[in-house]
Amino acid sequence: MKALLLTVLVLVGGSALALFVKSDPGYVLIGYSNWTMEMSLVLFVISAVIFLLLGYFSLRVLGGMVRSPRNFKKWRTQRNERKHYGKLQQGLMDSAEGQWKKAEKNLLSYVRDSHNPRPAYLAAAKVAQAQGANDRRDHYLALAHRSAEGDDDDVAVQVMKAELQLDNGQWEEALASLVRLRALFPKNIHILVLLATIYQRVKDWAALSEILPELKKRRALSYDRMAELEMSAYEGKLDNAFKAKDNVDLHNAWNRIPKTMHSNEVLLMRYLRYMISRREYAMAEPLVRAALKRRWNEKMAYLYGLLTVENPVKTLAWMEHFLATNENNPVLLHTLGKLAMQAQLWGKARSYLEAAASRGGEPDSYFNLAKLLDEVEEPDAAAECYRKGLSLASEQRQKSVLQADILPA
Repeated sequence: MKALLLTVLVLVGGSALALFVKSDPGYVLIGYSNWTMEMSLVLFVISAVIFLLLGYFSLRVLGGMVRSPRNFKKWRTQRNERKHYGKLQQGLMDSAEGQWKKAEKNLLSYVRDSHNPRPAYLAAAKVAQAQGANDRRDHYLALAHRSAEGDDDDVAVQVMKAELQLDNGQWEEALASLVRLRALFPKNIHILVLLATIYQRVKDWAALSEILPELKKRRALSYDRMAELEMSAYEGKLDNAFKAKDNVDLHNAWNRIPKTMHSNEVLLMRYLRYMISRREYAMAEPLVRAALKRRWNEKMAYLYGLLTVENPVKTLAWMEHFLATNENNPVLLHTLGKLAMQAQLWGKARSYLEAAASRGGEPDSYFNLAKLLDEVEEPDAAAECYRKGLSLASEQRQKSVLQADILPA
């Protein structure tokens, strides 16, 4: 379209000029000393245009000849860079395909003539680790460190080193690297995320708990991952406190968990199991009752049956109101039977425990029913319940072993 427009303009301009000069072509007189030259105006204009064009193209050719060595050098450099960049691409493709030796060779071919070998050294470090060559991995990381041009480049190298150590199970080395990096680059979110991962791996729950608020504040992780870390940290702190065999430590660990998490059934169940194992029934009972008031929970109902309560008759009456919606639940029936045994209401206890056993209850239902029958002096019936309980426990054990695809030690 532009060429057509230009052609039209030239034709129109040429026609106008022809009409203009037809009536009076004019002339141009050029004189110098004794020398003169006379020509028409049209011929002068055409000659001047041709002269200018010849001069322009002559200068272009001369300039190209002057610049040709530099342009040739630039072209050769660009060609070599494209060639070596192809080596980098091929090395990365080989790495993705698991061709480690070929990938390492191509990556090293790239770095020989590259102005920025750092990416290739980092990729080569990954390839070396995949081959189990940790010495070569560390060598490539050192070379990448030397080629770093500033703090931003250096932190990338150091983070890569920590990630490789983490993937290789070198927990202590990775942790030392990340702690040092966090001190140098406290605002780097990725370093914080890696620290959380390794704290979880090495089960340093106190250290993990310290960085959880910052992780949450900076929204460094997804909601699910954040929830997983929080649960790991709080469960781990409860586990450590229980292992310390000091009730005060256990309660302090629970109180340090945010109040918003105290209604979490997984954490609460863990805390209650530990308290019940320490026979702290008086402290556990209000928590179990409050949890059941919030929502019916079969596991929580089972824990209630493990408690020794202060007023079993009153507690039994309160628990019986769950029968309205769970009348055939074997766990509830078992717990009611145990509470009735504490209240020495033998007839009611027997009724509940027999109902629990007949509705697919656990071996506990048979064992507690056997204890009750011993209490009321029915040894034959008690022996039969013990036998059934042992048989059911053996069946469940075999089933759990087969499902887990393992054999008992």
